[in-house]
Amino acid sequence: MIRAQDVTEYSIQSVRCKHLSGCWYEVSYRPYPKDSTTYIPLRITADSLGKVRISYVTPDWGNRNYGDYWFDIPEEKVMDDQDGKTFVETFYKSYAYTYIKMRPDLEQGLKHLRETYCTPIMQEKYVRSRKEVEQEDPMFDPVIGNDDFDVFWYNSLQVHPSETKGCFTVSYGCTKIRVAPQCQDGKYKIADVELIP
Repeated sequence: MIRAQDVTEYSIQSVRCKHLSGCWYEVSYRPYPKDSTTYIPLRITADSLGKVRISYVTPDWGNRNYGDYWFDIPEEKVMDDQDGKTFVETFYKSYAYTYIKMRPDLEQGLKHLRETYCTPIMQEKYVRSRKEVEQEDPMFDPVIGNDDFDVFWYNSLQVHPSETKGCFTVSYGCTKIRVAPQCQDGKYKIADVELIP
């Protein structure tokens, strides 16, 4: 969140915050007097009780980019009745959209997508995979191969046929996932996902 492992006394004294526009602010600091300044754009919103909260912190790879337009992506309808590639692409765009919008019912929205568009075996694998890494990475989501899906990755999301017959490679940022769709009664479902190292 602060783009550093350690905090110095000087860091704390050098913290500044300025309004950028709308609900966007920028926090800045320097670890030591001769170091370059670290700039971190963040967005604030009111929660359901009207309390102001930080709702998004631009990650390191986002540099100093900010703005609500990053979050203005269309909601994708999952098309499970056309072909495997269209299904995988629309499923992942919908799944990413759910993460990016960060609504209070985020977990329920993701669970609904998995229950609707993943086979029972894939749903079981999801639960097992989460349990396997629960101690060291409790936020890990096997469907996306990451802890969450950042808005800055959305434009890089691509789906291509995989070398494995009938599978597709979903890639975004530095992440690649092999996805196996399965067609049952004219409807596609995600049968398996595997993170590609």
